Parts: sequence; structure tokens; C-alpha cells
Amino acid sequence: MSKHFSKTEFEYPVHRICGKISRKSKVIHSCTASGKYTTYLQGERDLVAHPVSQDELDRQATFKTRQALVSVRLKKTASTYATDMAAYRAQCETGYKSFVKYIWAQVIEAESAD
Repeated sequence: MSKHFSKTEFEYPVHRICGKISRKSKVIHSCTASGKYTTYLQGERDLVAHPVSQDELDRQATFKTRQALVSVRLKKTASTYATDMAAYRAQCETGYKSFVKYIWAQVIEAESAD
């Protein structure tokens, strides 16, 4: 079996495709969590037709800042690691299903509180 298996349901005509048809294809068929489907082209961005906006740069900077804070808190040597892990385990039954998602939520919450 191929390592790059694409889950495809065939009907006449094709009912649903998720992923690529082949490795060389630039067309991506995406099945979202909400049950909707979207198709887009993979490749380099045309910066003339779609220039980088200031909003996009701001979102990238925000993500970069948050990602750095998350990666620091995920290290077992971090000063807050034990506290974070205890709080995560305490909310495990009803809250976030992974420690990483929990830390991301904590970083975003702390940022919005400022």
C-alpha cells in the first residue's frame, strides 16, 4: 500500500475527494471538520495579483509571538511547566484534550487580558 494514500469515495460522478489525486497534482481537495469541501491550487503565490497586506503581516507577527510563548511553556524545564500540567490534568475531563491545545488557550487568554 502506498505511503501517500488519498481517501476517496467513488460514485458516478465522484462524490467526495479529500487530498490530492496524485503526487504531481497541484489541486488539493480539502474536507473540513464542518463537513464542507473546498478545492484550491497548491503552488507559489502570485504577489502581483495577491500582494501581502498589512493585516496579513500583523496576523503572522501575532502567531509568531504566540508560538514562541507556547514553545517556552511546553518545555519540561520551564518554571511554569509543573503548574501548567497540574491545571491541565485538573480540567482534563471537561476541557482541552491535549496539553498543547491547553497551553495555546492559556497564552491567548493571557494576551487578551493585557
